[in-house]
Amino acid sequence: MALHRCANGHYFDTSQYSACPTCSGSLAPNMPTVFPAMAPSSAELPPAPWVDDGRTRRRSELPPVPPLPPLAPPAAAGRAGAPALPPGWPPTALPPGAAPAAALPASSGSDSGRTERLVRRQIGIDPVVGWLVCLAGPERGADYRLHSERNFIGRGEGMDVRIASDKTVSRENHVSISFDPKKESFRLLPGGGRGLVYLNGEELVAPTPLADGDRIELGETLLLFVPLCGRGGFRWEAAPPPLVDAD
Repeated sequence: MALHRCANGHYFDTSQYSACPTCSGSLAPNMPTVFPAMAPSSAELPPAPWVDDGRTRRRSELPPVPPLPPLAPPAAAGRAGAPALPPGWPPTALPPGAAPAAALPASSGSDSGRTERLVRRQIGIDPVVGWLVCLAGPERGADYRLHSERNFIGRGEGMDVRIASDKTVSRENHVSISFDPKKESFRLLPGGGRGLVYLNGEELVAPTPLADGDRIELGETLLLFVPLCGRGGFRWEAAPPPLVDAD
């Protein structure tokens, strides 16, 4: 038996039929076809409804993404900070009772970039609150002024206390001294340099309160701490004491 498939997918015996009997209608009504018609290919099947079953899918298996709606026209020009409209766009009116946004004030350009100490804002000056006196080292005999808040100590030009002649002192922030004007207290704080710091012969490992006469050693330099504020109740914020006549 020689089988042949017609254009519609029907198989028939060419020794008995010269053409497809199913398509031509020559097959008896009760006689089944030799082979059923082939199922349509996957390309001919309608798309199955999308069901999210929690399974990770390939991008090709995902349903098509609907197109995004067109963007709204930009805000109307004329308000502060609003971009200019393209040619042909109608201006957008403000809601009733709404006022245009105020423009930000322009910078005066007077900021020098240096942070101002709080005490200067409060009393108008940045006065000395204590001293360091060099007892030993390349700058022996020199004294250094301390001010409110943080005082960074190093040999660089930007340091509050500069010990330029001692090359064993870190360039920036070998150690620092802070003065808290609210509590009238001094503290010695470790810096970010490689060199160690000693307070009265002991290594400084954490912020430590300072007292009158304490000795601070960094590199080849030995410093003596001499406070002004907090000594005898002195405060710059208070009125100066009256002068006493020599008579």
